[in-house]
Amino acid sequence: MVEVSTVGFIGVGEIAGAMVEGLLGGAASPTAVVLSPRGRDRVAALQQRFAGHVRDGRLTVASSNAAAAAAAGTIVVSVRPEQLSAALDGVEFRAGQTVVSTLAGVDLATLRAAVGDGPDIVRSVPLPPVARRAGITPVIPAFPAAVALFDLLGGHMAVADEDQMAAVTVLTGAQTGLLQYVADLARWAAEHGLDAAASERFVRSSAAGLAPALQDAATPIDDVIDTFETPGGLNWQLRTGFFDVDTTAALDRELDRLHARVRGDN
Repeated sequence: MVEVSTVGFIGVGEIAGAMVEGLLGGAASPTAVVLSPRGRDRVAALQQRFAGHVRDGRLTVASSNAAAAAAAGTIVVSVRPEQLSAALDGVEFRAGQTVVSTLAGVDLATLRAAVGDGPDIVRSVPLPPVARRAGITPVIPAFPAAVALFDLLGGHMAVADEDQMAAVTVLTGAQTGLLQYVADLARWAAEHGLDAAASERFVRSSAAGLAPALQDAATPIDDVIDTFETPGGLNWQLRTGFFDVDTTAALDRELDRLHARVRGDN
């Protein structure tokens, strides 16, 4: 098993911030985390939250992106795709390092052209739950340093090729749609007389109660659905009535549109 030593971050936005929280918030953690100066407000918030690690030197802020990369064995590049070239301007990577990209839709060939020939390069799609070490992160290729990094943050999923990476990236775009379903249930109940705050609290609690069943990966999702409904019952009626041919086709259409965007077909 590869030990996670020093992890550097170029770009400290929402996802990078969540990764830092996860890395420093558990018992097992890297030897050190080095932040680039990008994203000053979030950097300052992380320094305040992990003040103890600032004092003991395990959390530092580099003077530049190049300095952050030079100090680390694993470097997470977490900027917007259009910022990649500017963020890596003047940054030199070396053989033996692993560069982990969180840039959605940016393929390995583009990353290689930006990074150069020295280090290993990994694409990844981490999600905000990595802050709680609760996220499974897709990676390609599954180089040991990236696997060790994301296993600290909840686990990794090795993806075979970039076509599969495009498909799994599309799934990351479904997160707020799931939340919108919860929001619309609460809205409907409020419109039918239930106190709005009570409605939202009840629906959110009900959805959260599904977590153990969703985390039981050994049980197929169709069996999970069967567990929570009775044929002809209320859950069955809403599910089969809402997810009819037209609704499923609309969902597929939007997923296909996301797929085209991720693949750069648009």
